[in-house]
Amino acid sequence: MLKTAICGWHQCDAETYRQAYDLFGGSVCTHPEVVCFLAAMQGKYLTWYSKKHNGKVIAVAYQANNSLCIYDKKYPFVFEDIILPFQPGVKCILPFRTKKLSPVNKGTCWNVLPDMFNQHKACHIKGSFSKKTAKKRNGERNRFLRMGGEIIDICTLPSDTIADEYIRLFNLRWKGAINCFKKERLVETLDTLRTLLFGYILYIDGKIVALDLIFKAESKPWVYMDDINGGYDPNYNHLSVGSVLLWENICRAKDYCNSNNKELIFSLGSFRKEWDYKKAWCDIKPLGRVLI
Repeated sequence: MLKTAICGWHQCDAETYRQAYDLFGGSVCTHPEVVCFLAAMQGKYLTWYSKKHNGKVIAVAYQANNSLCIYDKKYPFVFEDIILPFQPGVKCILPFRTKKLSPVNKGTCWNVLPDMFNQHKACHIKGSFSKKTAKKRNGERNRFLRMGGEIIDICTLPSDTIADEYIRLFNLRWKGAINCFKKERLVETLDTLRTLLFGYILYIDGKIVALDLIFKAESKPWVYMDDINGGYDPNYNHLSVGSVLLWENICRAKDYCNSNNKELIFSLGSFRKEWDYKKAWCDIKPLGRVLI
């Protein structure tokens, strides 16, 4: 494409993209395995691009139909926080469309509108919580455990069980307001991308009562966690199982990153006025809109 060459971008291969992703970092939706999986499921052709300085790769990207978004509502991935693998300090013109360039990439692209011109926002879990909040959340977790509850690593469950329980609890929580994924799509995703799965579930009274799907994208500078809409049993609202599960997953994610000496970026997706509860958990950050 002429405009990519004019902007200093040239086609590369998937391996070059993967190496740059490992070195510079990205989000779940730009993880090479996720990008390839979604493109294959939709029959889309991906083209990979790199930008070099003095012969070394300093940035990479991909595109399908001139877009960075290869979202498919049938699969549990969102393009609400697109982080492209850029070397720190890079300045460039990005020749691909998106309205949802991550704040992590802020300042890297000359052709991104200022924040005030983009209504889309991302929700990143706060880096720290007040002592009062931590005491409250730990108290909720301890009460759940005292009542006989258990916290179980989701990775110990087979894909069929995760899919069945996710659908059941999702429908209990949302009551038809949001359509859930089909079981076969969930199982296909979990079987293919099992190494990216992360998180815990809540179990009490012989059943799972809260479950979120969290995918983990790891690179040299950070670990990116993407928490996809989950579900819980409203019959256990008195135990605050939704909050207990989110708090547990946040704490475990922070422990994982601390033990690996990496930064944590934990996303709760996009922000809308009706999802005001996210403000208690997240920093709300504007996304970038690329002009081309």
